[in-house]
Amino acid sequence: MVYRRFGVNFFFAICLFGVLEEAKMQTVTSSSGSSVTVDSSKTHYYTDINNGELGIRILYDSKVPRPRMDVTIYYDTEVKIASDFFQTQLIDQVFQDFTACGVAWNFMPCGTSKFDNTGVLFCPVGEDQCTFDKIHACVATMSAQDQTKIGQFVVCFFNNNKNVDLCLGKIGLNPADVNACAGPQGQGATQCNAFNARIHPNGSPTPPPGPSTGTVTTDVTTDFKGVLCGQFADVNLQCKTCPPPAPPSPPPTPSVFPPTVPPTVPPTFLPTSPPTSQPPPSPSG
Repeated sequence: MVYRRFGVNFFFAICLFGVLEEAKMQTVTSSSGSSVTVDSSKTHYYTDINNGELGIRILYDSKVPRPRMDVTIYYDTEVKIASDFFQTQLIDQVFQDFTACGVAWNFMPCGTSKFDNTGVLFCPVGEDQCTFDKIHACVATMSAQDQTKIGQFVVCFFNNNKNVDLCLGKIGLNPADVNACAGPQGQGATQCNAFNARIHPNGSPTPPPGPSTGTVTTDVTTDFKGVLCGQFADVNLQCKTCPPPAPPSPPPTPSVFPPTVPPTVPPTFLPTSPPTSQPPPSPSG
């Protein structure tokens, strides 16, 4: 076996995107201090923390018969933020609920693992990172036509102590085939490098468009469901896992009676006291 079942911290970046018609963009700052780009007319959300450790992009695809959210998540094995995200935010139930709502997922591993100048896969954390990265690259390549299946594997992996055999069984892949792909003679390293090149076309995650400032209060690391539900609400898409929008307040009901005019009270005058008379002066004698 080319992998081991023990935890490693995971580095990842998250990017949610689709096709969006041209609209005014603005870059704002989230409550966590991350950079966020939003489409002020429809739907667009982008955040990047520490230059790719965590990045999210959400765009609304309105150019298909059934409008949808296209969600791409790219991640890698380095820091704890990935494990925390999948264990607290993109848990299995949330993944299944948004899949049922028509979200199109796209999972891309190997955010930091790539070939060095000699053509050998370099992983910043070391051998364990390379092992898991190649396994995920092989799974993503073998199941490229079924991104939901890849998502099931990734969510299972992070929520079941990185038990690869268990998670491969859930999606019907043969562990022997994955081992061969991720082994020394397989294509796992090449596939991993290819994913990295797509994530970092210019050496770093693609920056969001548009420069300006503002404030976004939601944080995808603590409220991924809320962020995505907000995007659904912005374009009037329904999703059973999201709370229904609050109904608009009804206009005030006009009164059927004429306005009441208080009666006019005549002014009250206080009686005027007569001037006090002074006694005449005594004659001098």
